Amino acid sequence: MRHLCLPVTSILALALATGPAFAQPDPEPEPAPSEEPPAPSDEAPAADTEGDDEELSDEELLEEEGLEDPKRPPPAGMGVIWGTLRDTKLDEPLIEAQVEVIGAGKTVFTDFDGNYRLELPPGTYSLRFFYELHEPKQIQGVVVKAGKIQEVDEKLAPEEGAVETFEIETEADTSSIEGQLLSRKRASVVGDAIGRAEIARTPDSNAAQAAQRIVGATIVGGRYVYVRGLGERYTNALLDGVPLPSPEPDRATVPLDLFPSKLLDSLVILKTFVPDMPGDFAGGSVRISTRQLPDELMFYVNGSVGINTQTTGSQYLQYRGSSTDWLGFDGGARQLPEAIPDYRIGSTYKNPDGSFQTRDQVAGYTNALNSYMSTLRQLAPPNHSFDVVVGNTFDLGGEQKLGVVGAFGYGRNFSRITGELFRTARSSNEAPDDVVELNRFEIERGIDTVRYGGLLGLTYQIDDNHKLHLSGLYTRRSDDEARELEGHHEERASTVHETRLQFVARDLISGQLRGEHDFPALDDAKLDWQAFASVARRNQPNTRATVYQYDSEFGYKFEDDSFSGLHFYADMDERTLGGGFNWLQPLDQDKSPVNLKLGSLVTIRDREFGARRFRFRPEGAAPACAISEFDSSCPDQLFDANGLTDRFQVEENTLAIGDSYRAGLDVYAGYVMLDAHLIENLRLIAGPRLEVSKQTVETFDPYGTNSEAVAGEIEGLDVLPALSLVWGVRDDMNLRFAASRTLARPQLREIAPFSFTNYFGGYVEIGNPDLDNTQIYNGDIRWEWFPTPSEVIAASLFTKHFVKPIEPILVASSGNGVITYQNVRGANLIGGEVEARKNFGFITEPLEDLSIIGNVTLAFSKVDIDPETPGAANLRSLQRPLTNQAPWVVNLSLDYDNQDIGFQVRALYNIIGRRIAFPSENPVPDVYFQPRHELGATVGQMLAPGLQAKLTGSNLLNDDFRLTYTKNDTEQNLHRQWRTGAQLSVSLSYTY
Repeated sequence: MRHLCLPVTSILALALATGPAFAQPDPEPEPAPSEEPPAPSDEAPAADTEGDDEELSDEELLEEEGLEDPKRPPPAGMGVIWGTLRDTKLDEPLIEAQVEVIGAGKTVFTDFDGNYRLELPPGTYSLRFFYELHEPKQIQGVVVKAGKIQEVDEKLAPEEGAVETFEIETEADTSSIEGQLLSRKRASVVGDAIGRAEIARTPDSNAAQAAQRIVGATIVGGRYVYVRGLGERYTNALLDGVPLPSPEPDRATVPLDLFPSKLLDSLVILKTFVPDMPGDFAGGSVRISTRQLPDELMFYVNGSVGINTQTTGSQYLQYRGSSTDWLGFDGGARQLPEAIPDYRIGSTYKNPDGSFQTRDQVAGYTNALNSYMSTLRQLAPPNHSFDVVVGNTFDLGGEQKLGVVGAFGYGRNFSRITGELFRTARSSNEAPDDVVELNRFEIERGIDTVRYGGLLGLTYQIDDNHKLHLSGLYTRRSDDEARELEGHHEERASTVHETRLQFVARDLISGQLRGEHDFPALDDAKLDWQAFASVARRNQPNTRATVYQYDSEFGYKFEDDSFSGLHFYADMDERTLGGGFNWLQPLDQDKSPVNLKLGSLVTIRDREFGARRFRFRPEGAAPACAISEFDSSCPDQLFDANGLTDRFQVEENTLAIGDSYRAGLDVYAGYVMLDAHLIENLRLIAGPRLEVSKQTVETFDPYGTNSEAVAGEIEGLDVLPALSLVWGVRDDMNLRFAASRTLARPQLREIAPFSFTNYFGGYVEIGNPDLDNTQIYNGDIRWEWFPTPSEVIAASLFTKHFVKPIEPILVASSGNGVITYQNVRGANLIGGEVEARKNFGFITEPLEDLSIIGNVTLAFSKVDIDPETPGAANLRSLQRPLTNQAPWVVNLSLDYDNQDIGFQVRALYNIIGRRIAFPSENPVPDVYFQPRHELGATVGQMLAPGLQAKLTGSNLLNDDFRLTYTKNDTEQNLHRQWRTGAQLSVSLSYTY
C-alpha cells in the first residue's frame, strides 16, 4: 500500500496540536530555529555570579523544556519501550517521526531529541518506524515485561518519494490483565476472560473457581459453569481449541474443577457465535488455554496448607478404604472380587450350563462380596497442595527453536458437613404456596477429595513462519465420601437410618498436535491445523448403602429395600478423536483489510457405560441390632463374616435395560467466514457454518438375556449463520452487534434410560431416548470502553429464542419423585450485563494502586409449554423461568496492588439470584435454589525477589446452601440446607 507524504510543517502542526506521548499538557510552542545563531549583543546583561556555570542534569533540562524523562519507571502493571530515532546519513535525531505498535492501534511521535516512549501491557510486539522521505523500518519480537524498561534505538535511511507500509500482527501476553483486555478489544466476538496474572491474586485453586470471576458466569455445584444464567447444556468447553469430553455420565459439560489453576494461562468465555467455532452453545463457549511457552527459563513452585473451620482438627466421617486413596485411585480394596463371574448371580439365576445356582455357590458369592458397611471417624488433617511449573526455550540454530513447558499440581481437601437437612413434601391443600412435610432427614457427610494434574507441551519452531506444537494433559479427581442419614420416613411411619460409602474417580487424558504456518508469498495467508485424541473415564467401585428401620421392640432392623445392602459398581469410558484446519486468506489489503477464512472440524465421540448392582437380602427374618441409638457397631455385627450366610444371601439386580449402554456423537462441520473492514473503523464478520451430526444411544444386556433394547437416534443437518459488526467508535471504544443461530444437543446421559439415586429418599433420574435438538436464535449488543490498558467499562444487552428446549421435570411418583427430561415448545430470554474495572487514581495519586472490579448480569426468561404435551396437565406451571437460569448475578472485588513494596490484597464477593432447580408435577411444588452470599479474600507479600507469601480465605461468610419448595424462603418450605465451612490457607511460592 502506497502513501503520499505530508509536508514537515503539516506533521509538526498536527503533532504539536496533539502533543507527544510523553509531553506535559499544552506545552508552549518552541520558536522556529534560525539558520545561524544571533550575534552576541554588546548590551547583553552581565552574567549572574551564581549558578550560571552550573551544568543542569538531563532530568532538569527535560523539566525546563516541559518534557518528562522517557526513561522514567512504567506505571503499575505496564512495561516501557523507549529509544531514539536518528538519520543514518547525517546521524541527526529525527523529530516527529512516527513509532507505531503494529496491530494495536497505538502511535507516538519522537520529540526534539528523537526520543520516543511507549507504555504497553506485558507481551511481545512488532514496531514500525516511519519518517517522511525515509525508508520505513519494522522490528519484531520486542518483549515487554511488567515494571521493566526496554531500550530500542533505530536509524532510518533517507529515500526519495513515497514509502511502502507493512502490517505485522502483534502477540499480546494473555496471562496479564492488560493483555486480556487488549485481546478482548481486538476480538471479533463478545467475550470476557481472566488471565493467569489475575487468577494468581484470587483464592481460586481450579478453573471452576476462577470462572466465577467472569462477567455472567455462574458456578453450580462448585464444578459446572453456567453462562448468562443458562444451564450447562448451553455451554461447550475447548482445551487449547480442541473440544473436550466429559468424565461425567450424566452431564455433557466438562467439570472445570478438574483443571488446577496453575496449569492455566487464561480462561475465556465467548458469548457470541462466529462461524469458526463449534455451534453447540447459547450461553457461552469456555476456552481453556494452558501455560504458554516462556521467552526465558521459567520456574515456579508453590506449597500451601489450610484449614476448614468446621472440619480441620475435628473427627470427620470416613470408612475403611484403600492404601492408595491419597493418590486418588483405589488400590484394589473396592474392586469387584475375582470370584464374581461375568453372569448374573443369585439363587433364581442359572449357570451357563443351564443349571440353577446352588446355595453353596451363592454363599461363596456372598462371602466374596462382603465388605465393611460401617463408618468410622478420623481426625481431619489440614488441607494441603503443591504446584510446580518449569519451562524454557532452546535455540537450535538459525531460526529453529524448541520450547518445553511442564506443570504439575496436587491437592487434598477434607470436608465435614454436619446438620444437613433434607425434607420431602407436597403442596398444602389450604395454601398453595405452603407445603406439608412428608419425610425429614438429617445428614452427616465426610468427604476426602484428591485432585492433581500434569501438562507437558513441546513447541518446535522451524522458522519464523512455521511452528509445530505437541501437548499432553492428564488430570484426575477423586471424591471419597461417607454419609449417614437419619430421620422420620412418612410411608414407613418410623425412623430410618442409611449409611452410604462411595468412592468416585474421574480422569481425563488429552493429547493434541497442532501446526501454525504463515505464507508471505500468498499475501500473508495463514494455515493452522490440529489432530487430537482424548479419553475421559469415570470409575465408581463398590458404592455401598444399607438402610435400617427403628423398631421399639427389636431396635434397628435391616430394611429389605432396593437401597439396602447395596453394592454398586459402575465404569464409564468415553473416547474422542478428531481433527480440523483453518485457512485465513487476505484478499484486499490495499484499501481496508479483508480476510476470507474457511475450515473444517470433525469430532467422533464414543461412550460405553456399564453397571452392576448387587444387594444382600435377609435369609428369613430381617436381622436387627438391639440398640436405641444407631452406631457403627450395628453393621459390623450384622455383616460379620462369622455366620454371614445364615443372615444374608446376595442377589444381583442389574437392570437388563438401562444399566449398560453405548452412545455416540459424531459431528462433521465446515464453515466460510468473511472478516472485512468495510470502512476504517467498521468491521464485518459474517458467514455460515454447516454441522452434520448423528447422536445415538443403545442399551444392551451384557448377559444376553433380554433382547428388548432401547435405542434412540438424532440426526441433524444444521446451517448456523452468524453476523457481527464491530464499530471502533474511538481507539479505546467499541460498539458490537451480533446475530446468530446456534443449537443445543441432548446430553448422552439424557437420552440413556439408565436410572440411579444418589441416596435413600432422593430422586431417581432416568433419561428419555425421544429427545430432539434445540434451535436457538441469538442477538447481542455491547458497548465497551478501555480508558487505560488495565481498565474497562462495558454494557451489554442480549436476547435468545429457544425452539424445543430440553427441560428436566420432577415427576410425582409413589416414591419421592423421578427426574426425567422433555422437549418443551419454546422459551425466550432477555438480559443485560454491566462490567467495570477501574482504579482510584483519578481521585488522588496515592490511590492509583486501588481498583474496583465488578459485574452484574440481569436476565429474564420464560418457558412456554404446550398444554397438549403429554403430562402437561400435571405440571405445576406451564410458564416459568428456564431451569437453573439465574435472574441476576453479582460479582464484586476490591483490589490493591502495590508493586513498589510487593503487597497485594483482594476481597471478592459473589451472589446469585433465586433460580428454579427442579420444575415439578403436582402435588410436588417446584424446587428453587435460594441466593447465598460468598466472600473471599487474599493477601500477598513479596518477601524477597521471587519469593511470595500469601494468606487466602474463601467462603468466609459460610452462608447456608438452601433449596426450598416454591419461591418462598421459609423454614416451612425448606427442602435442603447445608454448610461447607470457611476455608483459610497460607502458601509460599517462588518464581524464577
